[in-house]
Parts: sequence; C-alpha cells; structure tokens
Amino acid sequence: MKGKKLFFYTTLLCSLASCASPGMITNNEVGNAEGKACKRNILGIIPLSLDNSIYTAAKNGEVRKIATVDYTSLYLGVYNYRCTIVHGTR
Repeated sequence: MKGKKLFFYTTLLCSLASCASPGMITNNEVGNAEGKACKRNILGIIPLSLDNSIYTAAKNGEVRKIATVDYTSLYLGVYNYRCTIVHGTR
C-alpha cells in the first residue's frame, strides 16, 4: 500500500511540474556543447513532433562525443512533451 501512495504522489507531482531524470554518464569530457530533441503530443495520441532520440539531440547540438544524457518531461493536462538533452564536446 505504501508503494502505491508513493507512486500516486510522484505521478501527481510530475503532472503539475516538469520532471527530470538522469540518463547515462560516460567517461567522455563534459564540454560546452549541448543538444536537445523533444517529442510533443496532445492526449498521448496526436503527435506534434516525433523524434526525441539521443542521435537527434546530438545532431541538433553538433555534439560529437556524448558525456551525459538527461531526460525531462512535462505533463500539462492534454499536452505533454519529453525531451532528451545531451552534453559533450564538439
């Protein structure tokens, strides 16, 4: 029962605010290059943009060697998005 309450409150908090979760970390140097790719949709079924892959985020920021990958999400009722953010060097 305690796990269900924790899940409920975490979900509620994430539905009211933006949530970020760390992805992976490599031994590469964290430079000043940052790339971002977002996937947006309405009601979870009507896509506004489709690609939030690590590859696309690195390509958008011209990141050659990826050091970290982070994910952030925002849920606002019917509209939500999930972004992938990569840091590294060019």
